[in-house]
Amino acid sequence: MGQSFIDRYLMVACACMLLLGGCAMHYHDTTDRVKWDDIPKLTVVDRIWQRDADTIRLRLPAASVACSEGVWSAPYDRLLWLVAKLPFVKTDDGDHLLPDTGIGYPARTSATVISRRRWPTMRQADLAFVESVSVGKGAFLDFGTTIENGVWQFRVCGIVVYELDGIALGIPVLKTCRYIAFDNPNHQVRFSVTESFSPPVDSVWQNYPMRERLAVPWVTIPINGVSIELVADSGGGPRIILNPEQWKALAPNVRVVSHKESSYPTWGGPQPIDEYTVKNLTIGDKSIGRAKIWVRQPNGRDFAPTIGLGPLADETVVFDFERMRLWVGGKTHGERD
Repeated sequence: MGQSFIDRYLMVACACMLLLGGCAMHYHDTTDRVKWDDIPKLTVVDRIWQRDADTIRLRLPAASVACSEGVWSAPYDRLLWLVAKLPFVKTDDGDHLLPDTGIGYPARTSATVISRRRWPTMRQADLAFVESVSVGKGAFLDFGTTIENGVWQFRVCGIVVYELDGIALGIPVLKTCRYIAFDNPNHQVRFSVTESFSPPVDSVWQNYPMRERLAVPWVTIPINGVSIELVADSGGGPRIILNPEQWKALAPNVRVVSHKESSYPTWGGPQPIDEYTVKNLTIGDKSIGRAKIWVRQPNGRDFAPTIGLGPLADETVVFDFERMRLWVGGKTHGERD
């Protein structure tokens, strides 16, 4: 009850502050906050692993995963799911962790987290090495991470009221699992090391082949009858994100209610977009109804079009790495009807 009350209180407080004005999301550089000289140094020496008081020298091994039961679950951070439709969970050390299938390298970690955990770093390459990150009954082991030298802050009248740092695990680490299931209706993620995914026979599922390109999984999904290729990105957030040419192909098939220029937060700063509100969005055979679509502006940094978990917030989304398929569904026939 306590956590639910806190979530609701923060949501109401944030909504009130937004209505009153003076609120802003701000990307803040944390380079000067981190005492890099106090963190162990990392150097790479071919096929050698040595440890002494000050230095770790190693050749980075392949990531692995350990779990006492083979399959385990972790609850979403409710506030970040409600606000941003991002499936952050908490590590046993209390850090935010995002299983992010839109990242093609092992991990990206805030410098502030690396500083707290004293993970060995190679500053000239903005790299660090992580021996273990525990999440409930499982742990991800032995992976390198790039360093993110900034955090997102929510400010009210210039005062920081919330700051988000954390760890984003990418495909090379996540694929050590046979599948990962984002159970959005129940706000939890399930990791499987030993079991293959088998969709329950009493529920309805759609599935799409995943193709790995640019080190991340791509799927082709019909949107309002138009086949569109997208990155299946668990860290993609609340909206479908298209490139301008994809929007041009889709636009004749949707009814636009409104349009405005906007932006959304990404690693490194805000991404400029055109935001379209449409009346009749459908994804596969699922009718979404009124929804927003983000279209990246040509001068933005990111380039890959994505579908995150937000448009599928009332579905379970399964990344089946063993068979390279994306499963969407989980509702019974009665619930579908």
